[in-house]
Amino acid sequence: MYHSRIDKIKPPLDPSFYKLADDEAAFFKAMTGIQDAEDLKRHILSVQAKAYDIFGYPCIRRCAFLNLKISRLPAYKQVLKLGQERRGAILLDMGCCFGNDVRKAVADGWPMQNALASDLRQGFWDAGHELFKTTPEAFPLKFVPGDLFDPAHLAPREPFYEPPSTAVPDIQSLTSLTPLQGHISVIHVSAFFHLFGEDQQQQACKAIASLLSPEPGSTIFGSHIALPNKGFRQRPDTSSETQMFCHDSNSWKELWGQIFEKGSVDVEAQVVEVNRDDINKDADSRVHMLIWYVASLLVCDLDPLILCSAASSYFYLPVDEDEDLQSTDDKSLIQASSSKSNRRAPPHPKTETKAPHQDPIIADILSSDDLYRVLGVERTAKLDTVSLRRAYLRRSRACHPECVFLPVLCNRSSNTRSSKSSDDPEATSAFQKVSVAYEILSNPTSRRVYDRRPASTPYNVFAASATNHAEETFRGVILGIFNEFLDGDLEVIRTLLKTINDINPSLRLGDEGINSVISTLQGIRERALSEIACRACIYALHAEISRLIEVQHAFRQLSYFDLMGRSRLTIQLTRITLSLPIALERAMGDQTQRNVEGGEERSEMLPRQLGLILRGMDGALERMERVLT
Repeated sequence: MYHSRIDKIKPPLDPSFYKLADDEAAFFKAMTGIQDAEDLKRHILSVQAKAYDIFGYPCIRRCAFLNLKISRLPAYKQVLKLGQERRGAILLDMGCCFGNDVRKAVADGWPMQNALASDLRQGFWDAGHELFKTTPEAFPLKFVPGDLFDPAHLAPREPFYEPPSTAVPDIQSLTSLTPLQGHISVIHVSAFFHLFGEDQQQQACKAIASLLSPEPGSTIFGSHIALPNKGFRQRPDTSSETQMFCHDSNSWKELWGQIFEKGSVDVEAQVVEVNRDDINKDADSRVHMLIWYVASLLVCDLDPLILCSAASSYFYLPVDEDEDLQSTDDKSLIQASSSKSNRRAPPHPKTETKAPHQDPIIADILSSDDLYRVLGVERTAKLDTVSLRRAYLRRSRACHPECVFLPVLCNRSSNTRSSKSSDDPEATSAFQKVSVAYEILSNPTSRRVYDRRPASTPYNVFAASATNHAEETFRGVILGIFNEFLDGDLEVIRTLLKTINDINPSLRLGDEGINSVISTLQGIRERALSEIACRACIYALHAEISRLIEVQHAFRQLSYFDLMGRSRLTIQLTRITLSLPIALERAMGDQTQRNVEGGEERSEMLPRQLGLILRGMDGALERMERVLT
């Protein structure tokens, strides 16, 4: 076995391996109190020599213990967040060696009383105290020595799928890891699994899995040496007895899939090539690392969680992109208080004593000339493009005078406003004010100019921007977001469709059906953009894009570890996306019908079979959503 042979062939130490990145130097200086770089180097190499005598791990010789491995992992920030949000969450650093990773997590905010470390040899933890110039009294983080493969240290058992019946033990009184089974929220394991053969790696994974809490979001994560293809790592300078067995990303995910029940965890793994100064850069000596995590999902009998586990983290909407700042000169802008304008704008409505509009949103817009109030947002420095677009879509949906063309779509998420109609002059005025407010506040320069004006200065909204551009603004925002959305999300949609088909084989979607859906979504853009006269299409897009943004906003308010909520909203996002062709077909069909009556030929945008497929998928997703609600 590779691990048992390491200490018998250890080469001499080489101080040229000592290197500290800037953040590593800052960390070790802060932890040790040694500020001089040369003094710090001498101190670290002295401790390294003592630790190398305990056992000659290559990572000690290479000074790999100086790397802040845990903080380089993608899951680290979410892990820290879990430690802040989950009461009593416990962190275990497995195979901790000197304990620099768990010390880094504590320094970054994880409560020390809820963290512990474990390794085979007590000597390495003691060397860690010397390395960081601490004592067990000054740094009382619990260390539990023991062999992971020893049943006396960690009893064999299956993973937990419901909370354990045992109480959380007092960490400081622990003499083994068994009492912690089912209670640990985060387990970090780096530079560990590659020390063992294939069978022992599986055994180690099973043992560690028994420690993980079944609470959603509980995570095992780490990194270790791997290969692009599973097998033994061949190196010219090693014998067959010291060859290292390595997993690839697929075999690693399959391994965890054999340990946990299907749908109970989310497993992600990626193999990356890394630079190593201690080896020759030939093809047989390249080093690859496996970066991975295993996250517990809320356990139930639902396969939909398989669908949502990955997609909920990556679902993209272009409304999150920041717009480029414009370099417009402040002097070229029309200030709010200026009465000079060469634009043809309608006069500011006269102040008359009359009853306010019966729609409260329209009444609120008409009653104020404060642009922030007109858009329905707070005046704050944190107001970003996402919030402005979302507010504009909500306000325009409320007051667009011709939204009555598609009442079902426009009022899907709000009460029907029977008072609105295409000839409502107050709705028109409110819509124009909302458009002007958006144009000014979405432009960083014009917004800055507006914010500089004295609050007491009268402001004529209708003189600040051309109101005859309101429809152009409306159309531009809708089609812009829609266009970017199709650019950004088609591959995510493809992945979702494949998973839906796997979960619901009765759909018989197949690759051909999936390609048809993707092609249709791509074709919508060209068709919708070419239908210049189809105002109903714009309103349909407005309704669906508004729903996408509202669901996305709700999605982003959820904790990363609220997997049930994220799963439910991911299904909603998918349903809305897949409903776009149907909604637009309905809108275009209405327009085409009028053209046919005028003598034009009618054309189909959505083939009948594809329409049936989309409606079938929508029904399947709706059933999933109901169960998660």
